[in-house]
Amino acid sequence: MEGRGKAKKKKSRGVKKDVKQKGKEKVNEEENVEEEVEKVIEVEKVHNEEVEKVEGNKPTLETNEVKLEEDEMEGRGKAKKKKSRGVKKDVKQKGKEKVNEEENVEEEVEKVIEVEKVHNEEVEKVEGNKPTLETNEVKLEVKKVLGNIQTRIGQLEDWVGNNIVIETNEESEEVNLESKELIQNRILPFLPTLESLQQDLQHNSQHFKRNESIYVPSFIIIFLVSFAVFLNGLNGALVFDDAVAIGKNPDIRPEQTGWASMWFNDYWGNPINTPGVWTCKSYRPLTVLSFRINYMIHNVSTFGYHLGNVIFHCLVTYLFYLIGQVIFAQYKESKRRTISFIAALVFAIHPIHTDAVDSIVGRAEVMYAMFFCLSFLLYTKASRADGTNWVSLFGSMMCYAASCLCKEMGIMVLGLNIGWDLLYNYDFVAVGSDLITTLASYFDKKSNKTLAQVAKKAGSLISRNWVHFIVRLSVMLFCAFLYLLHRSIYVGGLAGINMQKHHNPIAFSEGWDKWRTIFYLHYLYAYLLFMPLYLSADYSMSCIPMVTSWWNVANICSLSFYVALFGIIGYAIKERGKFQKATLLVLGWYLVPFLPASQIFFSPGTVLAERVLYVPSSSFCFFVGWVLYSIFKHELNNTAVKKSNKSKKGRSIRGKSWKKVVLYGLILSVGTFYIAKTVYQNNVWYSQYDLFKNAANTCPTSGKSLYNLGAQLESRGKEQDALNLYLKAAQIDPSYTNALGRIGKIYLKRGQMEDSISYFNRIVTIKFNDGSLLHHDFAYHDTAFAHWQVKNYTAAERFFKIASRINPEADARYPVDAEMNLGCMYLELGYFDAALEHLNNANRMRPNDSFINTNLGVLFWRMNKTQESVEYFKKGYELSSGEARSIAHQNWETISTLINNRGAPTHGSRTLDLRYSTIIRP
Repeated sequence: MEGRGKAKKKKSRGVKKDVKQKGKEKVNEEENVEEEVEKVIEVEKVHNEEVEKVEGNKPTLETNEVKLEEDEMEGRGKAKKKKSRGVKKDVKQKGKEKVNEEENVEEEVEKVIEVEKVHNEEVEKVEGNKPTLETNEVKLEVKKVLGNIQTRIGQLEDWVGNNIVIETNEESEEVNLESKELIQNRILPFLPTLESLQQDLQHNSQHFKRNESIYVPSFIIIFLVSFAVFLNGLNGALVFDDAVAIGKNPDIRPEQTGWASMWFNDYWGNPINTPGVWTCKSYRPLTVLSFRINYMIHNVSTFGYHLGNVIFHCLVTYLFYLIGQVIFAQYKESKRRTISFIAALVFAIHPIHTDAVDSIVGRAEVMYAMFFCLSFLLYTKASRADGTNWVSLFGSMMCYAASCLCKEMGIMVLGLNIGWDLLYNYDFVAVGSDLITTLASYFDKKSNKTLAQVAKKAGSLISRNWVHFIVRLSVMLFCAFLYLLHRSIYVGGLAGINMQKHHNPIAFSEGWDKWRTIFYLHYLYAYLLFMPLYLSADYSMSCIPMVTSWWNVANICSLSFYVALFGIIGYAIKERGKFQKATLLVLGWYLVPFLPASQIFFSPGTVLAERVLYVPSSSFCFFVGWVLYSIFKHELNNTAVKKSNKSKKGRSIRGKSWKKVVLYGLILSVGTFYIAKTVYQNNVWYSQYDLFKNAANTCPTSGKSLYNLGAQLESRGKEQDALNLYLKAAQIDPSYTNALGRIGKIYLKRGQMEDSISYFNRIVTIKFNDGSLLHHDFAYHDTAFAHWQVKNYTAAERFFKIASRINPEADARYPVDAEMNLGCMYLELGYFDAALEHLNNANRMRPNDSFINTNLGVLFWRMNKTQESVEYFKKGYELSSGEARSIAHQNWETISTLINNRGAPTHGSRTLDLRYSTIIRP
C-alpha cells in the first residue's frame, strides 16, 4: 500500500508539473496578445488624430484643390481603419482561442484534483484516517498549483479590463461591441469557474492544518456574542414607555380584551380612529401580539419580555450576516464571508442598539428589522434579469407586510429591493452614466455625432430586457399602495400626531432655522454611530437646541457630513464594477430606512431617537467590516513580502512594527469600548431612576429629563428635591405641562390653592397644534378642585365638566373622579338633584368604588331616604380599605348608633355631620 501511495504521489507531481508548464506558456501568449492590443490602440490614436486634422477644417475650405486633398486624406484614413479592423479581428480570434485554452486548463486541473482525491483516500487507509497529511512534497505541489491558478486569474482579469474599450467613433463601435459581447459571454462566465477551482485548492491546502484548530460555525459565534452583551439587561424593570405599553395596555391582557382588539387599537391600546380620543397613530398589531403571548406565559414578569427582545436581536444580527454576503456577492467567497462576519459582530455589540433591545417597547424595532431583512433576502432570491421566482417574491411581499405591521418604517424595504435589482441585475448606474455621456456627445461640437448615431448607441446601452423588472416593480408598487391606502383610510393619516412644541420644536419651526437644525440632526445621528459616548433615552425639548444662525458651529458639522456623504457617492459612481455596486447598496442601507425619521417629509414625536438607527446602523457596520478586512489583508500581504526579504530589509521591518501595534491596539480598544458601553447602558435601562438620572446628566438642558428624574424622586418621598427639578424644568420650557401639573399638584396637597391655580391655569389654556383641547390626566380635574376649595364654584363647575368628558376611553379614572367630586360639590351646596345625577354617573362607570357608595349614602340620608342611605353606607363600608375605610367606618358607626338608640331617625337627625369623600390622586 505504501508503494502504491508513493507511486501515485509521483504521478500527481508529474501531472502538476505539466499543468504548471502549460500555464507558463499560456501566460506568455497572453502577454503577446496584450502587446498586439497596445499596437492596435496606438494605430487607433494616430488614425483619430489625422481624421480630426482632416475633418476639423471642413466647413472653411471651399476650393477644388483643398477638396482633392481631403479626398486623399480620407482615402488614407479609410485604409488605416481597415487595417485597424483587421488587427482587432485577429485579437478577437485570439481571444476565442484563449478561452478554449482556458477550458483545457480547467480540465487538466480537474484531473489533478481527482488524482489528489484518490491519493488522499489511499493515504488515509494506510495511516489510519489521519486528519492531515505530513508529506512536505505534497504541500509544496498544492501550493504551487494554487499560485499558478491565482496568477492566471489575475492575468485574465487584467486582460479583460484592458481589452474592453468603447471607442467614440462610428467605425470602431461595431468591432468593440462585438469584442465586449465576446468577453461578457465567453470569458467572464469562465472566471467564476477559475475562482471555484481556486477555492477548492485553498480548501485542500487548509486541510493540512485542520487538526490545529476547531471549526465553529459563524452563526453560533454571532448568536453567542449578540446574546452575551445583553445578558445583564434581562432582569430590567418596566421603564419609560414600557409602563404604558405593558403595564396599562388592555390589548395584551386576554382577561380584558379579545384577540381582535389589537387590530383596532394603536400601540398603547387606544382606539386608532375614534373621534375625540387621543392616539399616536402607531399601528403595530404584530408587535402587540408578541406582547400578548408573553403576558399569557408569564404575566408582567419582565424577564420574558427582555429575553424575547434579545432573541430577536440575535436573529437580526445573523440576517445581516447573510445580507452582507449578498451585498459583496461579486467578491471572492472568503472576502465576502469575512466582511459579513466582522460587520455582524460590530452590529451585535454596538451600544446604539441598547435603546431598541433593552426597552421592551423597542421590540417594534427588532421585529420590523427581522421581517425587513427577510423580505430583502427573499427578493434577492426572486429577482433575476431573465426571470422571476414567484414563490420567493410572494414570500418577500408577505415579510414586507409583516414588517409594516410591526412598525411603519417597514415600507422602506421596497426601496432597497428596487435598488438592489437595478444595481445587481441591470447595472443601472453604469449604464445610466454611459447613456448620459452618449447623449451629451450629441451636443459636443468636436464629436460631430448625428442624432441617428447617438440614438443607435443609446439603444444598444438600454437594450436589456426590462420586462421582468417592470413586473416586479408593479407588484411592489401595488403592495405599497395597499398599505398607504390602509394608513390613510383606517388609521386616519399617513403620518403626524398631535403634539406640543416641547415634544419636537422642529415641527413648529419654519424657514432656514428648521432646515439648519434638521441638517445638524443628520450629522448627530452619524456621529452617534461612530462615537456613542453619551447616550440618552430621551432627546426631546431643548436637549438639542435649534440652529438659528449661519454662524453657528453646528453648520460646519452639517457641512462636513454632507461633503463626506456626497464624496463617497460621487467616488462610487465614478468607479465601475463590484466596488460601485457594493458601495452604493451599503449607503442605501443607511439612507433608505432612515428617511422616515430624517424629518424631511414627516415630523416624529421626538427630536432624536437612538432606536431609529437600529436598521440604518447596519450600513456603518458593513463599512467597518470592509475597512477592517482591507487592513488585515494588507498586513498579511506585507508580512509575506517581509518574510521573503527578511535578510535584506530587517531594520525597516523592525522600524514599522510599532505602526502595526498602534493599529491593532486602536481596533481592539474601540471594540472593547463598544462592549463595555453596551454592558453599561444595559444597567442604565435597569430601572426608571437609573434611566432618568442618566438622561438628566446627558441632557441637562432638557426639561423633560429633569421632570422624569423629579418624578422618581417624588415617588421615593423626596418631594422638595422633586419640586426643585420641576421648577427648573418649567423655567427651561414655560409651556411644559407635565412639570406645571406636578408643581400645581404639590401646592394643592400643601393647601397653597392660589399657587396651585396659577400653575394649573398655564395648562388648561394650552391647545394642540390642530386647535383641539390639550389632553392632560389631572390638570382639569385638579384645577376644578382647587377652585372649589377657594369657593370659586362657577370655575370649579366648568373645569369638572371638562374633566368628566376628556378622553374617558383612554383613562377612566379622572372622568369618574370629576363626576363624583362635582356631585360632592353640589351636595355641599344643597343641590341634591344635580348631586344625584353626577354621583349616579360615577357609580355606573365604577360601581364597586367605596368612595362613590359612601357619598351616595350621605346624599340619600340628607334627602330623607333612610333605607337607600343605609344600603349604600353598608356597601361602601364592605368595599372600603385604607383612607376610604376610615371614612366609611365613621359614617356607618354614626348611622348604626342613631338607628339602634332612637329607632327611625327624625327629621332633625338629617343635620348630622356625615363625611362625604373626595378624591385627589397623587
